[in-house]
Amino acid sequence: MDEETYRYYEGLVRSLDYAKLRAVRLFSSFEDTNVELLTVQLEKLSMMRVNLDQVRILETLSAHHSLPARMGWELFDQLKQLRNSSIQALTAASQIKSLQPTQYKTIIKTFSTLKDSGNWAAKAFFEVKELTGQTAISGLEIIARLTPVQHRAVEQVCKLTELTGDSALALINGIQSLSEADAVTLRTLFSDNNLSATDGRFWLTHYFDHSGNNRDEAYRQLGNEKSALLLTSFFNGADHLIWKINNLHAVTDDYGREIRTRRLINGTNTALQDLFNMLHPGAVARYDKNFQEYLQTGQKAHAVTLLKQATSLARRLVAKDLSSANLYGLLARGSELYDSSFRDILVPVLFSYIKKNHSGSLLDFLKETDPTNLYVADFVISCAQKGKLTSFFPDNPQTQKAILDLTATSAFKDERSLILFSATFYTLLEKLQPPARSYLISQLIGQADNGQGVFALQIRVILQYYLQHFHIYLSASDTNQIRQFLASYGMIDLSAYTKTDFSRWKADKKLVSLSIFQDDDDGEASFRSYIRHLVSNGYRPRISQTFKLVDEQSSFQRSAQKLISAENRNPGSSTAALFRLSVQAPVITAWVKRVNGYELVHNIGVYQNELTQRSILRTFLNARIEMFAQRGHSYWRQEQLLEPMRSLAKAGEISTEDLTSITRFLSIGSCGGIRVYSALNSLFKNQVDILATVGTGKASVNNPYNQKLFEIIALAPDEIGWQEVARQSSDIFEKGRGADYLQPGSLPSILHKMMDFRTDI
Repeated sequence: MDEETYRYYEGLVRSLDYAKLRAVRLFSSFEDTNVELLTVQLEKLSMMRVNLDQVRILETLSAHHSLPARMGWELFDQLKQLRNSSIQALTAASQIKSLQPTQYKTIIKTFSTLKDSGNWAAKAFFEVKELTGQTAISGLEIIARLTPVQHRAVEQVCKLTELTGDSALALINGIQSLSEADAVTLRTLFSDNNLSATDGRFWLTHYFDHSGNNRDEAYRQLGNEKSALLLTSFFNGADHLIWKINNLHAVTDDYGREIRTRRLINGTNTALQDLFNMLHPGAVARYDKNFQEYLQTGQKAHAVTLLKQATSLARRLVAKDLSSANLYGLLARGSELYDSSFRDILVPVLFSYIKKNHSGSLLDFLKETDPTNLYVADFVISCAQKGKLTSFFPDNPQTQKAILDLTATSAFKDERSLILFSATFYTLLEKLQPPARSYLISQLIGQADNGQGVFALQIRVILQYYLQHFHIYLSASDTNQIRQFLASYGMIDLSAYTKTDFSRWKADKKLVSLSIFQDDDDGEASFRSYIRHLVSNGYRPRISQTFKLVDEQSSFQRSAQKLISAENRNPGSSTAALFRLSVQAPVITAWVKRVNGYELVHNIGVYQNELTQRSILRTFLNARIEMFAQRGHSYWRQEQLLEPMRSLAKAGEISTEDLTSITRFLSIGSCGGIRVYSALNSLFKNQVDILATVGTGKASVNNPYNQKLFEIIALAPDEIGWQEVARQSSDIFEKGRGADYLQPGSLPSILHKMMDFRTDI
């Protein structure tokens, strides 16, 4: 090499960063390297991005084996194509001394095809002690065949104590035969308990390896302690199944969002085929022939109809694959299940099982499935909330008492569990025979006599509330018993918990709401129906003066103004176009009416994305707007309200003062649950009044209530209470339309305000 060439490469080396210098040092150390090879690779090295982890992997490999220079460069070139998760997994693999350099080519090739979940599973497996090279390769081959849900189960398996390479491989081999539901349960079971490899083998052999009716028998053979562990795993790990069964209510995307029919028809055959292939194998087998025929002959509309039918069948098949204990655990989480998931999918399957295996006896099933009474109250409360208690509950008073004993164990655990119980107390009283009603009343009085603090106070309120509002369910002896009890402790003045300071709402002569809808078929229908309702009650549109998210000179703003002008000329003519525009951009329209000197303003928009929603909610709080209405399916509640609010709080963009500056009103029009009701109270530090449904939300209730509330307040004196609001809006809830709704001033609302939560978001 002449002086000029030497100086050139010297300068090149000096220009390299630390990772590349480490690579040069490594490749210079190979015994069979030469100047020609090194200079060629040096030119390439100066032009590429080098990750220090890539270099460290080769350094470790060369320390274990005599690595030829050309093979080293070849592996280096392959490494630079890998994602970070693959590099992390390969770093773990490089610690396995018995892995040969030639085997790395196979490993790297496999990593290039794996998703991140597979790479993380492989990393966890490679970190197991006493792992040989061949065992590592065998395990990776299995991991490559697993689903993402199974990958996460592998990660957890590899955290078991006393695990060796061979025992880890055996367990991973067992995971590949598990359904997604079982993989989630296994992962939850292993993560929630300090288990060993021996424990892992026990669970696979004694429970997960069984199927069908044998699975239920295997559960019964576990004994109380182990069945309680497994049942807790069903309950705690239910999120995946809840998400899956809920999402199958319609054709949905990867995020559970309903895909509009028009979009499906206008999409590609490949997109439809991908959606079809993700369904339960039984549903695919049932409809595949006709589905393929429709796709091949261009009959897209028929193919979409068939896809919806297959999706509906898949939902039922997922439920039928579950064990009875798993179904029970899911139903105990009932407030998170859509009504259709709970009532139409899961309940019929479990009811059929109890009828067949326990002669229809709920008591026998509960004693066998939940012998330690972990989730009896959750199950009974969920069934009551969803209107399905009659499907299971016995008519015999003595049997009812026995079930109430089981229920009380968890229902009277603490203040929060008591609130959950209170929401459906009237449903229980309605179903119970008179002797069982009296028994439940006696249990409550006993708890109040023995309890202290807020808990005992809440029970007094429950008894007082039912004496005043639901005495129809109480016998003469029950009534006397409650009166004697209250005479001993005294009546509680509930007025402070059933009023809101509406004078603060009315101080600026305006009452303002914000309603957010979703971009799906139901969202459009609700959006348009609400506007039609407002128009029919004298409201007229304008561009929102509070939520200004679109540039005033933009084409979106001009389009919005034209549509509003057309709407004012011809009311009801532009609702469809306004929805489409609100989907394209964060255009928020305001529908305005004057009542008794107050300007009533209902702002209406469509959800855009997380950042926009955070901006909208920040304005909602800073402007001290009185009402927020979450419209659409319940699965949008997280994105519309809970997640952005928590993000704002975490970022320090909102404070407790922002949340409690006024007592706001939340209208939760989607299918809900008492647990979500509790979460919203806690979110707003209990400075909130809520209209929510613990069952099915109805536009026929949401639309008129949201419109009428402001009008009632505008016409009423400032000291009006929620009971008077309920009286003046009672026509909305006639003929059973409001049976599932919890109004402000209801018992759960009172109990929450008594607790006066001050927890962080």
